[in-house]
Amino acid sequence: MEEKILTLISTAIEFDLTTKQSKEIAIDKIEVNPADKSKIYWIHGDLRNQEQYLELVKKLKLPQEAINVSLHDSSSKKFIDAENSLTVKISDILCIVPKTYLNFNSKSLTDTYIKGESLFGKLFIYLTDQICFTATYEPLLCTAKFREDFLKNIKFALTPGFILFLIIDNVISNYSDILHDYEMAAEKLDDAIRELKKGTYSDVINIKNQIVKIKSNISTLRNVLLRVSTRKISVISDSNRQSLSNLLEHIQLLIIEVDSIREILNGILDFLNNRLMRRMNKSVQIIKNIFLVGITLFVIAVLLNFYFHWIGFGK
Repeated sequence: MEEKILTLISTAIEFDLTTKQSKEIAIDKIEVNPADKSKIYWIHGDLRNQEQYLELVKKLKLPQEAINVSLHDSSSKKFIDAENSLTVKISDILCIVPKTYLNFNSKSLTDTYIKGESLFGKLFIYLTDQICFTATYEPLLCTAKFREDFLKNIKFALTPGFILFLIIDNVISNYSDILHDYEMAAEKLDDAIRELKKGTYSDVINIKNQIVKIKSNISTLRNVLLRVSTRKISVISDSNRQSLSNLLEHIQLLIIEVDSIREILNGILDFLNNRLMRRMNKSVQIIKNIFLVGITLFVIAVLLNFYFHWIGFGK
């Protein structure tokens, strides 16, 4: 994965379903006419600007329950299927990927992992029959990519569901890319342990921790897609539901890949732990030998001292 430095502030795009054209409009100029079904909108809110964000969601008439989900990461609700709306919260990869993400050293291990930096951010999605509203605290790859590429797909626009599909498709693509990187890193670590590379154990732990997070994020996304593709949701058309169902198949493949990488990492950790135990046993044996030699010399010294003392006493 190449380093990405992208930004995405509050923005709005109007899609004309009749002409298949689009135009960007200012956030404060948004006017959604419920009677005009030929116009749909993608609107993105910047959660860092709380004042503007709250004004925006009030104007768009988001229900309080959905607003609470968008504002609080601790919210246990990731999926709300209301009568005329759908609320979803998932995770994606940040646009700004630290330089330590790609750490190449031709003389040692070529690795692809994060050492403590944040890699994921939350994505809030609120869908109706006229708008697809998204919001994030940090710029995410999925919305940045949509912003760059939506013109290529505007011909498929029928409902805001097409926006939901493209964004989730981007999320899956991003996870696929990063899992490929981690798989390559795991294979290189497998080679590195044969050469007794310093720091390999911590490298494996770092990757495994990220893989656990990815598995959790993908599982949440799978549950969302499972519900969307198997329920009759008013704001999801039949064709859109079929497209999302196809994404579910891709998610299942990613989960298999995650489990495969975890197996590789577990094997590496077992090898390293066994090697560590052998080293500890060897160290303990050396200490025992030193102790036995020391005790032996001490006993000899005591006996000699006693002997010479006794000889001197006899004279």
